[in-house]
Amino acid sequence: MSEVREQLEVSSGYAGFALRGEEDIEPLAGELIDSTLVEVVEVNGEYEVWVKAGSQWGPYDVVIERHPSPPPPAAAEWEDVVELSLRSGSRLAVMDIDDTDPLARVTRGAGEIRLRVCARGRAEGQLRDLSSDEDEGLSPVEHFLLQSWEAPMAEHVVVRLSAPLLTEDELDPPVPGKEAGLAATRAIGRDLDGAPGCRVLSGRTGTVTVTGTITGTRRRLFRAVDAVTGWPGGYMGWGDSDLVVGAAYTWKGLDRVEEDGDRFTGEGHLTQTVLEFRSPAYLVQSWVWMNNGPDPDALLEGATPFLPGPTSVRIDLTEHTADDGGRQTRVDVRHDGLPEEWLDDMSAYWHWMLAIGEARGFGVR
Repeated sequence: MSEVREQLEVSSGYAGFALRGEEDIEPLAGELIDSTLVEVVEVNGEYEVWVKAGSQWGPYDVVIERHPSPPPPAAAEWEDVVELSLRSGSRLAVMDIDDTDPLARVTRGAGEIRLRVCARGRAEGQLRDLSSDEDEGLSPVEHFLLQSWEAPMAEHVVVRLSAPLLTEDELDPPVPGKEAGLAATRAIGRDLDGAPGCRVLSGRTGTVTVTGTITGTRRRLFRAVDAVTGWPGGYMGWGDSDLVVGAAYTWKGLDRVEEDGDRFTGEGHLTQTVLEFRSPAYLVQSWVWMNNGPDPDALLEGATPFLPGPTSVRIDLTEHTADDGGRQTRVDVRHDGLPEEWLDDMSAYWHWMLAIGEARGFGVR
């Protein structure tokens, strides 16, 4: 039996949480552990322990047990287990990686302690990060158990890492059409900036229609289509987070064209406004490419549309049963009011977006 058991929910912005004390802590002989679950780091000359999660934001379910003697081995339900020793001049506490406010006490007091960190659900947390940009009202899928007891200093032990974090290739699998999509967005970015190689727009407009099939249900997929510009990454966004008619969200690319960035927005930004929707059947938005205003600290003030009129995007989702009995969703995209010179580029862009939706499993996660 544990002497004390405490449970809390922890949120983060740094894919994990820290264990720190009011006084210095010290691992065995300066042992800098670096597993996929636990890392001992030196920050400004002081040691601290980072427990690594799969989701950047959480929330994480954390259970703390403070034992008077060594507890039984970790139960089989825990996928990843690491043990380490620390010498601490004070009690250890759970903290946010970027904050020093204690959230809960981990150890009984100062001295030499053995710490066991157990985890499950971290890979599931990574996958949820890919398929949802919601960070409020979510139930934890990642669970952690922190057990501590007094014991002489000893080497750390990786008991098991049965479900390590997914690799970069597993998180971001190759997507068909990526190179064509990137080339298209860079071409549009050059036009917006009037950069070398830009095209002179004739003023004539046209429509792009693209159809694709994504594995999974339209209910799950619909959660992603209202933020489709952000699918490739490399964007910052701000605006209305609620999906209601009139809600507007603004996107700005982070990397410059000359740095091989995806500059779909050029030096300006793109504002998407919800015109109409019926979840999970369809969504209609206006897309307006904007030139930034003159004040670099207030880009939206004095911003002007790049095109004479707004473009409009309608995305229809139709779900059906595949031959193998699974669910699939047909996605029909119609983008109106585009410059004639952009039609091939936007066709490549939308094909790329649908390929990302399939590769990342937006319809099943």
